[in-house]
Amino acid sequence: MKTIGSLLAITLLAASCTILNQRLNRKLEAAPLVQSKSNLRNEAGKFIENSKDLDGEQREKLLALREWTRSSINQIQQDSLKLRSLLIEEVLSPSYEDNEIVLIKSRMKKLEQKRLNVIFDAVDKANKIIGRSEVKFRDEMFFDLFDRPSVDGRL
Repeated sequence: MKTIGSLLAITLLAASCTILNQRLNRKLEAAPLVQSKSNLRNEAGKFIENSKDLDGEQREKLLALREWTRSSINQIQQDSLKLRSLLIEEVLSPSYEDNEIVLIKSRMKKLEQKRLNVIFDAVDKANKIIGRSEVKFRDEMFFDLFDRPSVDGRL
């Protein structure tokens, strides 16, 4: 009986993921094209400033969160640029060392994960400011859905 319940739960989760993916795809198709990071920053600021659903304190906190997020991401991107530059330099160097390249790539991955964590944490903080609950166990949920191989070894 437990197996049937598990299969039903998996089937319902897969169906809801499909519907959610379709809805997200429609929203992405309808979304205006963002030309640059500065364009995105301006749009985000306009959304916060023009929202009729926010009070003054929420607006102020969201603008401060937006600035903190932007500053954090900018620093991470600067660090990433340095690593990418070093990677190119090392790949073309006559004294090329595999171990050093592996280390650079590892640090680049960590920075990208750090950048994503800043964004996801900002979403959670924004939800809290607005009065919504944050996504609980977000990392575990994504790990369960996307990173764990199936029982038979297929993805």
